[in-house]
Amino acid sequence: MLKTFFYAALFFLLASASYAEVTGDITIVADSISYSEDGSTLEAFGSVEVTGENLNIKTDQLVYNLRTKNISANRNITMMLKGSFILSAEYLDYNVREKKGFTKNVRISYRNSVLTGDSAYMDEEKIELRGATFNNCGLEPPHYHVYSYTTTLYPSEGWVIGYLGYLWVDGVPFVPVPAYIYDISVLGLAKGAQPRDVLSIPEVGSNDEDGVYERYTVPWIANKKLTGKVVFLNTEKGGLGGGVESNYDINDANDLFLRAYYDPRYNYYGGITHRYYFGPPLKIEKPSFYTFFKIKEQLLFDISTNVSYKERINYERVSMLPDVTLHSNDVPAFFNNFKIGGQVSYGRITEESSGYDYDRGNMQTWGYFDFPLSGIAQVHAGMNYDQSWYGFDSNWTRINQNVKFSRDFGYGFDSYASHMHYITYTGNSPFNYEMYHALPSDEFGVGLGYNFGVNRFTVDYLYYVPSWDPNDLDYGLSLGFHCYNLDIKYRATRKEMLLGVSLITR
Repeated sequence: MLKTFFYAALFFLLASASYAEVTGDITIVADSISYSEDGSTLEAFGSVEVTGENLNIKTDQLVYNLRTKNISANRNITMMLKGSFILSAEYLDYNVREKKGFTKNVRISYRNSVLTGDSAYMDEEKIELRGATFNNCGLEPPHYHVYSYTTTLYPSEGWVIGYLGYLWVDGVPFVPVPAYIYDISVLGLAKGAQPRDVLSIPEVGSNDEDGVYERYTVPWIANKKLTGKVVFLNTEKGGLGGGVESNYDINDANDLFLRAYYDPRYNYYGGITHRYYFGPPLKIEKPSFYTFFKIKEQLLFDISTNVSYKERINYERVSMLPDVTLHSNDVPAFFNNFKIGGQVSYGRITEESSGYDYDRGNMQTWGYFDFPLSGIAQVHAGMNYDQSWYGFDSNWTRINQNVKFSRDFGYGFDSYASHMHYITYTGNSPFNYEMYHALPSDEFGVGLGYNFGVNRFTVDYLYYVPSWDPNDLDYGLSLGFHCYNLDIKYRATRKEMLLGVSLITR
């Protein structure tokens, strides 16, 4: 009886045993492993798992060529990418030595993001999908998806880049998307940060200078350091125009921003800006200075050199040949919760409408407190010094003190009230773009926001005191859906309207 029990237990253990085979840099574990007669190939069946450096593949069955280091599988394939992305497919052809492969009927998931494709080519840096869809909705079926002829995923950076596509919303074709870039990584961002996206959805608006306009932005990427946008613009008063922008991340201390545009009213205009970062690093919770997608470590100082030709500032055409600014980021000083910052600049400024052409110097300093007020409100209180010189002819000096109270009342309501008082206001700028809505008058601002579900309504009013003439009257409405927003903003005093769509994760 004991012998019978022993043989039964041995049979059970052998029947349920898994076999492991170490071949070079990978290990293959399966229910069954066999070799070809010449020993060149290995076949594995049942609960197959392949592991190695940055490699994890699971499938029901595979064939491994020991000479070429090629893996072939065609059933229930799952592959981990960079430890976070999960790839599933019906077919896989992958070379372990070259770390390159090909898949069919592929699906890649990461957090709320899902990519699918009829086929895909992969290497260490990227995965290129054909006949691809992308969404960051997190539901099945998703509320929206972007279909594109080709889409590339960069797993290390978390970038999704698609070309020649179309945006579908709730199963209905919405708008063409020639190109888009979506960053799903949120790595290095503050807790709770949302993915950043550049989606080619037309922006529709109106203002006094352009009339009704449509702006269409198409992102492009040459490599990790060189990215940009192609801009198409159609205005009621100016006709068809557009331009190109590019961002070149030279290294950790330098970057370059170039732009060139054309439209029938102003012909050619554009500029180039170089920024150099230096000084000790700042310890901050929320990174605030970005290149296109890379977050630079924030240093105390930066120097920007801007060469500009007839670019628009406050509805004026302004040239800077050049304008150089030394800027210091805000740092704590003297007291708890007190921060100071400042900048100095010098340049040659030409304005088309006024015809003025001056050397312009400017110096600014500021200091402020941010603190809670006994649980009643959050308070911002500060003082600013701003002085400009124009050749040997004139100067413009302003010193103001400002305070802002903001509070979240609960039940969806939040509000703020602000007041700015000029201690000193002498002289004026000869340039119209600097005098845009600049008066030697105190200003009072008030705003109210109301959240109802995922929707939000806001009003913001800014008045001159004591005349109570409006400076800005702004109204905003954000219609929130599960994974995208419809944003509407109207600036009554400037007769500006803007309509846009943005993707968001909830």
